[in-house]
Amino acid sequence: MSFARTLPVLAVALIACSSGSGSSTGSGSTNLQASIGPIPLSPSEETTVCMVMPLGNTEDVVLDGFDMQLAPGSHHLIAYLTDAAPTAPQTYPCSPFTGVVIGTDVPIAFANAESISFSFPKGVAMDIPANANIKIEAHYINA
Repeated sequence: MSFARTLPVLAVALIACSSGSGSSTGSGSTNLQASIGPIPLSPSEETTVCMVMPLGNTEDVVLDGFDMQLAPGSHHLIAYLTDAAPTAPQTYPCSPFTGVVIGTDVPIAFANAESISFSFPKGVAMDIPANANIKIEAHYINA
């Protein structure tokens, strides 16, 4: 039996340090957070929604890991750096990886389990420019 429900918030925390500090464990360490939801879902409905928001970093940072939490009913969550203008708090229907194909989005984190904590290998990181926007793409299934 399926029930209509509203799925709770999904969240991503990006673990970063200022570009000059060299380590996320130093005094320049910061957690940049973004979330999407709740999302209403009818019985047997499957949907993918996106939302673009400012990441909140006022200076360049170096991403060296992330934590992601998915709500029950979530299939996967992808976070991208994007050139798109902010839409938050509004979500919109979207198709997976469209921005990658047209060159406006760069994937930075992916989760397909309830809780993911990931650190890049030593010496590997991703530069995030100041005042970056992040797009969260969430795929839900109400089975």
